[in-house]
Amino acid sequence: MNQELYLCLLGHDDKLGESNYVIECYQDEEHYQIHANSPQFKHYGQVAKKIITGTEMINLKPELVKTSTTIFRVFEDQDINATLTKIKVRKETNFDKLTNSNTEIILAGQDKKNTGEGWVLGLSPSSIAELNLADKAEILDQIKLKVDILVDQGSLSYERSNNND
Repeated sequence: MNQELYLCLLGHDDKLGESNYVIECYQDEEHYQIHANSPQFKHYGQVAKKIITGTEMINLKPELVKTSTTIFRVFEDQDINATLTKIKVRKETNFDKLTNSNTEIILAGQDKKNTGEGWVLGLSPSSIAELNLADKAEILDQIKLKVDILVDQGSLSYERSNNND
């Protein structure tokens, strides 16, 4: 794939939208560096310094990137189930078993600094039950996100609804 960025999700987990999450998935380190050295990223960094009060960055060793073969259309008036789950990683952890047919896209990886932990991002239309990992992994934390922006270079698409109903 020639795109430097596979997926970017911006979302929040509070009513005011002040607790924000940025989730990015790049093809490799080289493509991340291309993005990190771009003028738009540098501009974002300058603006962010003025408004962001704290940050935490977790780099993951990719274990699973799954996208649907069908187009996942997100309309302006629809919600997406977006769940970011922190799991306990053991030798026997099988990331492939974390997927299910209801989840349209999933990213999963092992924390590079704390190899005993991993993170899983599951997305699905709001009409479908969200990803349930309880019977597949030990859940350490789970964050339900309200998706603000979703960009995907694969099979996802965003379209504005013309319905005013």
